[in-house]
Amino acid sequence: MKNTVLGNRAVAIVILIATMLTLPGLLQAQIVNGDQEYRYAIIVSNATNADSGWAEVVNALASKHSGQIFTYSSDISETQAQVASYAPDYIAFVCRVSETSPSFVQSHAWPYMRALDSDPFVDAVWGIVTGAEASDALKIMTGPTQMTISTMLGGTSSCNVSNFPQGIGTNEATYGRYYLKHPDSVKAYTCDDGPTDRTNWLVDMINGDSLIFGDTVDIFVTSGHGNYNIWQMHYPSSGNEGYFRSNGMGHLYGDPHSGPDVDIISAHPKIYFALGNCLIGKIISAGCMIPAWIHSGAYLSTGYVISEGQYSYQHGATKAYFCLQDHYSWPKAFFLGNAVFKFDLDNHTPGIGSPPDFNGSAMYGDPAIDARVPDEGTYDTLLYAKELIVSPGYDRDTITFRITMNKNGRPGYTSKWGYRSPIVLFPFRVDSVEILSTNADTAVIADNFALMYIWHQGQPDLPQGTERYVTFVAVRHHVGVTEPATLPQLPGIATLISTSPNPFSDRTTIRYNLTGSETRVSLKVFDRSGRLAKTLVDQELRPGIHTAVWEGRNDAGQNLAAGVYFCRLRVG
Repeated sequence: MKNTVLGNRAVAIVILIATMLTLPGLLQAQIVNGDQEYRYAIIVSNATNADSGWAEVVNALASKHSGQIFTYSSDISETQAQVASYAPDYIAFVCRVSETSPSFVQSHAWPYMRALDSDPFVDAVWGIVTGAEASDALKIMTGPTQMTISTMLGGTSSCNVSNFPQGIGTNEATYGRYYLKHPDSVKAYTCDDGPTDRTNWLVDMINGDSLIFGDTVDIFVTSGHGNYNIWQMHYPSSGNEGYFRSNGMGHLYGDPHSGPDVDIISAHPKIYFALGNCLIGKIISAGCMIPAWIHSGAYLSTGYVISEGQYSYQHGATKAYFCLQDHYSWPKAFFLGNAVFKFDLDNHTPGIGSPPDFNGSAMYGDPAIDARVPDEGTYDTLLYAKELIVSPGYDRDTITFRITMNKNGRPGYTSKWGYRSPIVLFPFRVDSVEILSTNADTAVIADNFALMYIWHQGQPDLPQGTERYVTFVAVRHHVGVTEPATLPQLPGIATLISTSPNPFSDRTTIRYNLTGSETRVSLKVFDRSGRLAKTLVDQELRPGIHTAVWEGRNDAGQNLAAGVYFCRLRVG
């Protein structure tokens, strides 16, 4: 497969590059993490914006994100040229429930999101802001911008509770079985003393009344049979368990196998993820499951507007980038999951032919909510460590995306709910991209992400410690402007400050800054093929500014040839 360059947006990675006269030279590099700034577009119909309640939602979004409002009369395509020119990083479609039909999701929103520039991928992180009433949507708009997703509750054994700091995953096929993940354990352990009918048990935990850990639920995941107004708790038949149902104006409740209904109302912001359910993302009225979950405390909800099947793809990709191999925010994981979905479809690499759910799922809520699993905590190891490094240059910057396997594994499509190819979302934009080198089978550089195709079905596991990378040069931009971006000084990390002189002929001094606490530091120089040239530092160091001198020699003391070299700084 070929290396591919697409679009004109950017990200960051670990590496330095410069051309020189007689000996290697270096430019400063900096690890990049998170958004520096962003553009936020709000797209709303004139009719919805004329409603005072929904206008309040629109204005709250605009105030919260310094967003720009785009209105249309009958179809969102009327705003396409203006929004493309604005080049937003986030797009919120503000819709009353009457405007959020499955056809809006499949035939309007998804195609619109791919038509904002020339590449075939979705061009911004997006979501649908809706609710049974405007007040439900407004509650989310005036709520937190950050959500720590620590406590998992699963109505399915496929919830991956071991990838969260703590939680309970219940079994939809075996009565009384659940999986308990304690905060100090890496893996969950199996218990068989749960109730035969989980309805009241799950409702109590969602409502925050009797969760084993004494903490509120941050994410609730379901699978099995479902529809736009129902989730069947047991699978494949209903058996001796009940249902979750919705009706009226956002009324969500549990309907036990026997006994009275129990309302689901939780003031705690959370994610509701209909992982393996048909049609739960489908909205045809205020009595559907999504408006009911929003009314009952879900700030972000994701579900299929079509029937889910054994070859579905989108929700597995979302899960992969949220908790299995990365810790992206929920909206970004959903966005990146669709990017790799498109790549696999175009290159016939999913491993299962053509998954039927392309454009078939929607995310409801503010796409800029930073809801993510914390990096701190005890849980199952992420598949790989990810690095994104930028080295500022004279006219273009050098950017590297690198992953290092944390354990033996398969970083590619492994099942509908398994791993996916490594991908990184840039916190800035790039254009004028040229790939310098990569050891990936295929590397795709779009304007806002880089993707590496490095494993496919039939290959053995990549061993722990395996590295895959792509290095490219590109013009890096601030959001919406043409001047090169200046990387921020990020707290709590290591920063390569400068190399001087650069280029050089006999020696260069590398300055770097450490913040936080005393930590292990590795500073190494590599040639363009990725071979280690020189280890400059490998020791425990205290915070502060440090220097290292490189005289253009390798570890054996031999002079190296003139050319381009890379410097990598690692801490921890």
